Amino acid sequence: MPLLPQRQKLLWGSGLEILSGYETRTSSDRYRWHGLKRNVRSDTPLTVIQCTLDGEGLFVAGRQEYPQRPGYLFAAHVPSDHEYYLPAYSSMWSFVWVILHHPYVVSRLQRLSAPTGPCLRFEPAGELMNTLTELIVAHRQGTDDPFTRESRLFNLLVAFERAWWSQNHPHNKREQLLDRVRSFIHQQENLNTDVGSIADHFNMSRSNFSHYFKSMTGFSPGQYVREIRLEKARQLLLSTNNPLKRIAFETGFVDANHLGKAFRIRFGFTPGQFRKQHSGL
Repeated sequence: MPLLPQRQKLLWGSGLEILSGYETRTSSDRYRWHGLKRNVRSDTPLTVIQCTLDGEGLFVAGRQEYPQRPGYLFAAHVPSDHEYYLPAYSSMWSFVWVILHHPYVVSRLQRLSAPTGPCLRFEPAGELMNTLTELIVAHRQGTDDPFTRESRLFNLLVAFERAWWSQNHPHNKREQLLDRVRSFIHQQENLNTDVGSIADHFNMSRSNFSHYFKSMTGFSPGQYVREIRLEKARQLLLSTNNPLKRIAFETGFVDANHLGKAFRIRFGFTPGQFRKQHSGL
């Protein structure tokens, strides 16, 4: 499918258990979904998972509004009384969405979100997003047998449960630290920051912060910054036809060569090979 300048769909597929896609909606679109106005029977419910990559949308359940900014997702159970749309104050909303039909997975997700609410923060380079991406790509390629597909769905369910548990247990200092660092990085233009700036944000010296971060997470803050940049680069390779030089600039790398080397070390192939491999998704 060719890339469109304002409205794009990638990663799409269909089947009994999963539908998926990537979209960018702008102010010119009439984008609005209501959970009681979809053609879904109450005895065959489904769950929509939508992860915001850029811009902002709005999810409303009852009287509660949940702004959907980069790093946030919602799990909407259909049919139910909820609505999500591109609000008037937002000019753009880019997101990955997945619709799950598997009865057991849907019922588990419903029970999971019932006491805590429909929304969740996710790490762009974390287990949940990686598991979701692997599920979508594998499904689109169509190489998995039914048992492997179901196994991937259960892996996604486990990743969701772990992420939900971490979010709703404030004593989990590791997740809080990662969340704060990730939020700071995404606040910087083109993800352009370094460990020293992050340390300053935490009112710590670079050395002390690096030791603290590694003791809490098991890896260095520099590794985490690079992982977030690479994940953003991977998303841009999938969702745009921008040249590598521009993607490198937008993700905080010195130049295209710097991005290409880091990308190849992390994923095992060059950005060009990655884009060519997934150009049909």
